Amino acid sequence: MNSQNIIINENVTRQLMEAGYTQEQSILAIQATNLFGDNENLNQYLALAKNNYNDLYQIVHSQSQNNQNLNNLQQQQTTNQFYDIQNSTKRRSKYTFIPVGLVNIGNICYFNSLLQLMLNNPIFIQTIFNYKVQYCNDKYDNFLNSLQKLFANLLISNQNYYDASEVLQFMCWDSQDIKLVGNQQDFTELCELFLQKVDQSLQQKQHQQFQNQSNLNVKDFFTNQMLNQQFVLRYQTKQHQIFIPANLNYSNIYNTLYNEFQQQKLATIPENLFFQISRYQYNRNIQNMVKLTQDFTLHQEIYIDFILKDIYKVNNLFQRFNGNINDNQQIDFNPQKVLKQISSFQEIIDYYRVLQNDIMVQQLSLDLDLLKVQQSVQNENKKGEYKWLNQQLSQFCFKKYYIHSIVIHLGNANQGHYFIYIYNFSKQQWFQYNDSIVEQISESEVMRLSKNNAYIVTYVSEQQRQQIRQQEEIAEIILQNDLSQELYENLGLLQMIPINLFQEIYQQNLNQIT
Repeated sequence: MNSQNIIINENVTRQLMEAGYTQEQSILAIQATNLFGDNENLNQYLALAKNNYNDLYQIVHSQSQNNQNLNNLQQQQTTNQFYDIQNSTKRRSKYTFIPVGLVNIGNICYFNSLLQLMLNNPIFIQTIFNYKVQYCNDKYDNFLNSLQKLFANLLISNQNYYDASEVLQFMCWDSQDIKLVGNQQDFTELCELFLQKVDQSLQQKQHQQFQNQSNLNVKDFFTNQMLNQQFVLRYQTKQHQIFIPANLNYSNIYNTLYNEFQQQKLATIPENLFFQISRYQYNRNIQNMVKLTQDFTLHQEIYIDFILKDIYKVNNLFQRFNGNINDNQQIDFNPQKVLKQISSFQEIIDYYRVLQNDIMVQQLSLDLDLLKVQQSVQNENKKGEYKWLNQQLSQFCFKKYYIHSIVIHLGNANQGHYFIYIYNFSKQQWFQYNDSIVEQISESEVMRLSKNNAYIVTYVSEQQRQQIRQQEEIAEIILQNDLSQELYENLGLLQMIPINLFQEIYQQNLNQIT
């Protein structure tokens, strides 16, 4: 339990108000958090302040305040927003059509966000489920077994939430990892550590089930090729990384891609793109880290071909997108003359096509495309117009990625709270995963809070999006139907779950009903 008080100031209350709480609710929740020395459960006190303000106020300001009073209040809630640690075997049944949440038992909100993100990666969880648990009580087998139980419960349990502390416990098998337990770490560090532990475990236990050890590329980031294909950016210089740094000065995702890969192109692109927005900076005046809350715009869809190869027409588009072409650079042109040039280009291209001169056809086609782009953008101010840029790029780019999740950090650089928004492609609906609380949320609210508080943003390829959508559709069928052997035999997603684990959760669900 963290006993360090949260300082009530304008910056903290503003961020909580941006999250949907009033100033009075925010202050009362912080007072309760400080009073009970329970910083990791700030989100619970915020929900209490929102739903039972008067009761919480009396507890906080009463002379006979004590932790038992607050626990009694939590147990009287009529919603599914809270859990009772003392009575964890009698949790309420899950509300229909709402995914399972994860309990925050002490500063692991960042880990919960990561696990929910991984659950929504069908290729990743299929790899985890395909591992044959050996029950040999070694660190690798224990870790993979705990992941299987976690993902199975999140998929088919009728509980409101699941406790992922076992996963964290088995993941930290090295002495230097123990510090993670109970201490909030940077999300990017945790993500890389988590994937490395998965890679090590699969390498040790699978014995060539998912990769041929003799054919491993020593220059790969992971030994498991699934992890490389899903998460790793590989440069033409053979360098590797997972996260794309997004400087706040870039102001949006497209500018991040253009500036980060203008000089050095990628050789391969993973199915998932992870952007890390630079929200933290060292302030020399106060000799401490500070959180930056400048606006940063996220795009719904992006074309990314230009980070793999040089496309000369892209420079012109981004200059206009950023308003870098002034009046002196505008080209005074006659629209009718340009139309004639386009027609002439097409006739010449047709001529070389008849001659089967593919090189000339390709070169002239590129020139024609550039002329069309110049025609469409000439003498127009396109600064910051994302839809225009996306439409222009779509004419010659083919690799399209879609926004999938946003990790939000509320608080300051030294303490705070993480939660994650994940987009459901099947429902075309955003969900907020805030530890044990999972709820639908409007896109306008997602983008409003993300503008100043998004820390990690992920995009997925078209192929990955289709696979996610298929998993979402099957998950919806599971939510709408009672578990049964027949359902298990007819749904591929269920069949991935080891039969003994399915039967265990099935029995748990029955016990919940009785």
